[in-house]
Amino acid sequence: WGFYTPPAPLPEAADPGAEQAAPEAAPLAGEALWERTEALLRWRASAAASAARPLFVFDWDDTILPTGALTAEGHFAVQTLPVEHRESMERLLTLMLWSHRDELAACAAGAAKVLRQAQKVGEVVIVTNAVQGWVQNTSSRFLPTLVPELAGIPVISARSIFEPQGVADPARWKALCFQRIAACVGLGEHGLGHFVSIGDSWHERAATFEVATVGSVPRFAKSLKLLERPSIAQLGQQLEVCAAWIEHLATYPGFLDLSFQDNMDVGPLVLPGVTAASPSPAADASELEADEADESAPSGLDDAGESQDGNDVAMEQGSAE
Repeated sequence: WGFYTPPAPLPEAADPGAEQAAPEAAPLAGEALWERTEALLRWRASAAASAARPLFVFDWDDTILPTGALTAEGHFAVQTLPVEHRESMERLLTLMLWSHRDELAACAAGAAKVLRQAQKVGEVVIVTNAVQGWVQNTSSRFLPTLVPELAGIPVISARSIFEPQGVADPARWKALCFQRIAACVGLGEHGLGHFVSIGDSWHERAATFEVATVGSVPRFAKSLKLLERPSIAQLGQQLEVCAAWIEHLATYPGFLDLSFQDNMDVGPLVLPGVTAASPSPAADASELEADEADESAPSGLDDAGESQDGNDVAMEQGSAE
């Protein structure tokens, strides 16, 4: 929970000859985990109470970490192999990671860039449907140069909060978590102005616009849906494009419902099976003055986000998205 810090080395045992190690404290889960997370979010919100800073909520798997591509190569399945085959498989996977070193470095650099941009103009939170500790473990293993950038960013496992409380639907984990986060950071005098979600899953999009309909905390909800199961190279490209969109997402005075296309353009989201743009909160934005959006839209893109130029990871260890 809370601020990410790299794992510290274990202290040496006071008595090397002791037969039993001291029992480890059970990790927080459920409402106890949320209470500690809430305290952190409220503290951060109080520090910026004089201004309504946009809130950026980033997903992790296939948003910052190319989980789908890594899963397809078997990086999360070593422990399921017979013991006698694990060492050789680990050597093979190490070689495969080496072959992806430039692409993974690009992902880490792109993620660092977009997170920095978001922190300049608003508050940043990472919310994952993976188990507690997944972000820390996978960033250290696959994106080590990103680890320093995660310091100071709250990392929240929606699953570890709500699954122990009997919520079985992963979509509800995100929805409930988004609502609680919005309530926490909307404590300032002006409340929460912009709630921005960036992720590959439909869960994020649905949860974002549900936040907009619950209570009166956010004024504008924005969703930028990334490609599902991108390649490592595609994910790095998406993160670079996301960085260019951050200021527009933070300042556009209306709802936005956007998505990446296969050609890496960003445009209005079209639901599967629908040939025309579907009704969404983004439609409200079209009623606003076009020049208000044009001033902050990335170059080459119109105010609606159209180009003018024409996962499952194992439930026991990873994401349920």
